[in-house]
Amino acid sequence: MGFHPNNEEVVMRLVIRILAPIALLVAFLAPAATASADPAESERHQSYNSGINTCNGEYVEVKGSFHIVTKLQKDGTYLHRYVYQGTGLGDQGNRYVMNTTNRLTASSSEFSQDIRVLMVSQGSAPNQVIIVHFNPDGSTSTTTDCRG
Repeated sequence: MGFHPNNEEVVMRLVIRILAPIALLVAFLAPAATASADPAESERHQSYNSGINTCNGEYVEVKGSFHIVTKLQKDGTYLHRYVYQGTGLGDQGNRYVMNTTNRLTASSSEFSQDIRVLMVSQGSAPNQVIIVHFNPDGSTSTTTDCRG
């Protein structure tokens, strides 16, 4: 019998796994004052990831790639867009396609962020969509939807 955390723990682990690298990047790149817009910076990397399909409790290991684009806006804020795409296999034998998008806007005084995680089952397991929104006031909202 494996350990299966509750949905809130799963969502927070997933959010922290996605948010931590972005927050670190923002801390280093946040402007001290208004700046002129620069060209976007773009990075691509291969990555292993894992998550839990909270719709059926299946642990899924995913291999894929992510693309990060960072752009300084004319108003001095940074726009970060992170896209992860991969395929994986769950511990119940289901194959998955995973897509994560993370859009973060940050300045030296505030940030907002939207994360959408889609796990599409290639088998009988339900598909999962998790949407997390971080508001500038520090509040968050999380929605989980199971389909299929």
